[in-house]
Amino acid sequence: VNSCDEIGVLCRDFEEMRIRLKSMLEERIQYENDTREMMSNISHDLKTPLTAIKGYSEGLIDGIAKTPEKQQKYLKTIHSKANDMTYLVDELSLFSKIEQNSIPYNYVTFDISEYLENYIDSISFDYESNNMNVSYENNAPQGIMVSADPEQLRRVLNNITGNALKYKDKEHGNIRIALSYKPHKQKKPLYRQINKDGTDVNPPVKPDEFVRIEISDDGPGISDEAKPYVFDMFYTGANRIADSRRSLGLGLSLCKSIVTAHGGEITVKDNRPTGTIFTFTLPAEEVTLHE
Repeated sequence: VNSCDEIGVLCRDFEEMRIRLKSMLEERIQYENDTREMMSNISHDLKTPLTAIKGYSEGLIDGIAKTPEKQQKYLKTIHSKANDMTYLVDELSLFSKIEQNSIPYNYVTFDISEYLENYIDSISFDYESNNMNVSYENNAPQGIMVSADPEQLRRVLNNITGNALKYKDKEHGNIRIALSYKPHKQKKPLYRQINKDGTDVNPPVKPDEFVRIEISDDGPGISDEAKPYVFDMFYTGANRIADSRRSLGLGLSLCKSIVTAHGGEITVKDNRPTGTIFTFTLPAEEVTLHE
């Protein structure tokens, strides 16, 4: 369109609308293709543990496993394969909740520093047994409270630290969790407008206060090409749908959904020379600073 009259403006508006609709349609087609491929992958992955459970249980029924040691081995294998199936079913259920935006939240007010200390105590043994050291750094004053869902917040922490463990590329790895809090300084207005009764015409509004939780590791890191997509659903790195570590690409997408629902933000950046730093914020519900 070369004309600048009313017809030209109308044609350009239609062209912009066509481009937006085309982009939305392409995104929808990509999403549907990803969904179908994910369902296909889950169906395929379910067959493997099902076949193993069936085979080992038949071995127990037919008396192939005659010694107690062999019976115990069969039972442990069945239990392991059942856990694999549980993981896949949970991922499918989680995907359904994300798609329908129906993740339930039960908000309670708690001390975020104490919560993180308890969380690290609960995971340290398992991670250390896998040669992964977890450290905690508290740079925030005591008494900072947040209103959040403890279970969903734990899911965010588990997904990020779990990825650090899953993609560990050296014999011994490190995860550092740091808490910080920087209060906003209230800016004084250049002038005040006073009502007849002495009150402010525009009373100052206290800005939102946030705590920041930083989780860093010394793993292989994330490529610059992948960074813009790490929070996208189904994205798992070089391979868009699946990788060798049995990931469906839902974990970080869920993290973003949970943090956003809490009123915070989540970002990722390099942890030079190796590793990554995930940072997310939570609004501070109440600040009672102790001396």
